[in-house]
Amino acid sequence: MRTFSQATATLLTMSLATPALAESWTPAWMASPQAVWRDTSVFETGLPDGIAGVTIRQPLTLGYGAAHLRLVLSNLHGTQPLPIDAVSLAQSAGAARVDAPQPVLFGGRPGTFIAPGATFVSDPVHFPAEAGARIAVTLTFGPGAVAEDFHWDARETSYLVDADRADPAVLSEIPARLTLSAVLSDRWRDRWSWRWAIQSPTATARRWMPWHAGPISSPAPFRPEGLPWSMRGSRAGGC
Repeated sequence: MRTFSQATATLLTMSLATPALAESWTPAWMASPQAVWRDTSVFETGLPDGIAGVTIRQPLTLGYGAAHLRLVLSNLHGTQPLPIDAVSLAQSAGAARVDAPQPVLFGGRPGTFIAPGATFVSDPVHFPAEAGARIAVTLTFGPGAVAEDFHWDARETSYLVDADRADPAVLSEIPARLTLSAVLSDRWRDRWSWRWAIQSPTATARRWMPWHAGPISSPAPFRPEGLPWSMRGSRAGGC
């Protein structure tokens, strides 16, 4: 079990999203964090009753290709540290199934604590992928984890699974994103073409919409504020 001093040391040395972007990492997928509401009389959150010790797999579509990827985990709306025991990145094989999972590290460690009000960027993972590739991120939450930060109405199904393995048993389906707020790519300078995955409310009725063709002439990484509101958040990059 991790001690309080270990958790504190992890929080003090955590890596924030801004330095990662300054190194020319750019979002290949995004989901804007929201605070989890407690009054569900009007809208259900879609989250499980608790996340302490559970494993959640979140498939997604990359808007850009990559040689390496980094994950941005969010506790921006949290009021307490969020313990993450393990994270993996894999090719999606459909639904909750994956191929070739790889561990994701944080400062060389398999897990981390995310301070309240903060985000945490993972170490780079060698993960060659093309624009439009389907991948899956699997998070295993630590003891005492509380869901305070999510993205509602994700337009894609995530899965509460029994374990982080290739073909897990699905315990329940989740229509929201949890903790995962962005996937960063290192290949923004050599994108000759890229696509946004525009997803319909049903998981099976997806369509692709070309957004750019030809070399990207702008010297700056992608910034979401350049998009119309309808393309931000869950719609950008295929949520």
